[in-house]
Amino acid sequence: MSSSTAEDPLVSVIIPAYNAAAFLPRAVESVLDQTYSNVEVIVIDDGSTDETPQVMEPYDDPVRYLQKENGGAASARNVGIREARGTYIGLLDADDEWVPEKLEQQVVLHQSNPELMWSYTNWLQVDQSTGKTICRADQVMDNQDGDVLRPLIGRLFIPPSTELFHKDVFEKVGMHDEAEIYHIGVAEDWEFSLRVAAQYSVGYIDRPLVRRYQHASKSTSTMDLDLALRGRRATIEKAFRNHPERLSELKSSVFANLYTNLGRKWLDRERRLQALKMFCTAIRHHPTYWRAWLFGAASFFPRVVLRSLGKLRSFFWSFTRSDSSRDSF
Repeated sequence: MSSSTAEDPLVSVIIPAYNAAAFLPRAVESVLDQTYSNVEVIVIDDGSTDETPQVMEPYDDPVRYLQKENGGAASARNVGIREARGTYIGLLDADDEWVPEKLEQQVVLHQSNPELMWSYTNWLQVDQSTGKTICRADQVMDNQDGDVLRPLIGRLFIPPSTELFHKDVFEKVGMHDEAEIYHIGVAEDWEFSLRVAAQYSVGYIDRPLVRRYQHASKSTSTMDLDLALRGRRATIEKAFRNHPERLSELKSSVFANLYTNLGRKWLDRERRLQALKMFCTAIRHHPTYWRAWLFGAASFFPRVVLRSLGKLRSFFWSFTRSDSSRDSF
């Protein structure tokens, strides 16, 4: 870790962890290896039943390890945020890691723009089993800065591990919503980001400074898809309810996008009837939503064709550039 000066603001890094012993040291070490050194690391063990306490034993200052009863990622993040002493607060998932320059570049961005309260970076999606890069985020969606409320409710995805907040953000918009309905399908992170985006413009660094690992435990299981729909639908409805003047004309396309992407998840699992129901619901919301028609037609293809289409996922991504990232990332 590099040296710091008295002028460098403290950054508090919050890492919620639940049964993440296999990945957690990688995340913690990536913070300790930052070129920006004035950090504290707060690991919140959300009721883990694996070896998380043992893997955290070797760490001391600036790492703090706190244990709590299981309550979900939102609850764990909130505990960490309340414990934080820093001017800035960074979020890092226990199975992700930061590039060494990540914090330094974001702090410089904030200090050169004193009004900036929130920023994120580009990132790499990495296969956990092979270590190979799957894609850069900006290859599958349009990352952008400024007022992102409208893009964020549709096709923009900002993962927590890429974000840095000024502490005052939490005073104004509140903490992560711990309601159970937001626990499934990344809805809790999305709901919080939408509240922040409604109040603040966001800064963006177009360098992949985060490595997000894709593995089985990070995917929405077949049993969870109905719950994922409920959580995401609740998030969308809340945003439209709170900001009708800014979002109302997007409602049909946003819901069509939601149902289309969940239909694709069912199609990936070869559950054609459930997939077709999702695509039909998308079309009812937005009759000219061509992505729903495209994937709805694919529901009738033979299984071997669907498998071939799966191999062309990057081709479809380049044309749809959808919030499928919220599902598969």
